[in-house]
Amino acid sequence: MLNHRRGGLRARLRHSYPSVAATAALLFSMSGAALAAHHYLITSTHQISPKVLRALRGSGAHRGPTGPQGATGSQGAAGPQGAAGPQGATGPQGAAGQNLTAETTLPSGQSESGGFAAAGGWDPGSSGFFGYIGTGITYTQPLATAIEPTHIIDVQRPATSAPHCPGVGRAERGYLCLYDFVVNDVEPGYGYSTVSEGFSSPSPGVALYWAVKAAGEPWVGGEYTVTAP
Repeated sequence: MLNHRRGGLRARLRHSYPSVAATAALLFSMSGAALAAHHYLITSTHQISPKVLRALRGSGAHRGPTGPQGATGSQGAAGPQGAAGPQGATGPQGAAGQNLTAETTLPSGQSESGGFAAAGGWDPGSSGFFGYIGTGITYTQPLATAIEPTHIIDVQRPATSAPHCPGVGRAERGYLCLYDFVVNDVEPGYGYSTVSEGFSSPSPGVALYWAVKAAGEPWVGGEYTVTAP
């Protein structure tokens, strides 16, 4: 009798287990339906538990490795030009100098030098007069005041200096010195350069002449130096 009861109980238990599972499933489905029927919208982190936030954010020690850098983006459009900056400080003044041109007169007391040459012949039909040879000098820089004829000094070889003409490359103020390197059959030279003699002012140069002193081969050549009056 007892065995029979125990077997019936086991039978009832075996038959009731599927019912229990179905019942549980039904309850879960109902619970899910009940939960799904309510929706919650999170609009602020204040609605999330601080513990959850910490778990979501994680600490620096648990962060994953940094990903590769993305490709460089295209160049953006140029922005508007900025305002002009303040003017810089004035630089130091350069060394003083003189800008000379072909029209600039030679300052008083300064000198310039150049070359000259003249040659010619004589007239065999003349009696005691053999003519002249002549040339001209154009100053590199014109003179504000022309050289007077009496201040044109011809230094002929073998002399290398004369009053007012102390040597090649030098001349006293207001003098034109002609240093003859080669000379033959001519008298000491002279010249003209003043306004009264038909020249312009400022004085651009001088006309020079040498009288031929004998029948032969007259020539002269050398270097001049003039110092502005």
